[in-house]
Amino acid sequence: CDKPMTVTLDDAEALCRRRYESRGVSLTVDDRSGGAYASGRAAELLSALLNLPDNAADAARDGAPWIRLEVEVVGAALVFRVIDGGPGIAAEHRGRLTEAFFTTKEAGRGTGLGLTIATTLAERNAGYLVHRAEAAATTFELGVPLVGGATPVRAGPA
Repeated sequence: CDKPMTVTLDDAEALCRRRYESRGVSLTVDDRSGGAYASGRAAELLSALLNLPDNAADAARDGAPWIRLEVEVVGAALVFRVIDGGPGIAAEHRGRLTEAFFTTKEAGRGTGLGLTIATTLAERNAGYLVHRAEAAATTFELGVPLVGGATPVRAGPA
């Protein structure tokens, strides 16, 4: 179905909380969106969004076991930031993060397709997905149009 649908933060949070906490990784949510809705294909946006805390949970197990999901409206976009307490991403790997089959995970823990697929899904829904290398902790940002909004523009450096 190509009809746009709405996705709420509650959809993503409900799918994540128990899964990560059962693995010893805490999840906190900072929702400053004012109840705004993202516009797009719900299944695709959820898939793109859920990939980020999945990766964060894997990384957080190798560092501080926490994930923070921040959500806010920035211009015409609903912006989701997934931040984790993992060891960070080495500078030499940053340019390859969305390259198909590239992974920094040990054998058997990843296919190297998650960020590639998530980026494609974000872009198919007029959004974007970027790694915020300048952030103090590992941060990925997914921006998608608001219901009735224009195409979002990336805020700040990618």
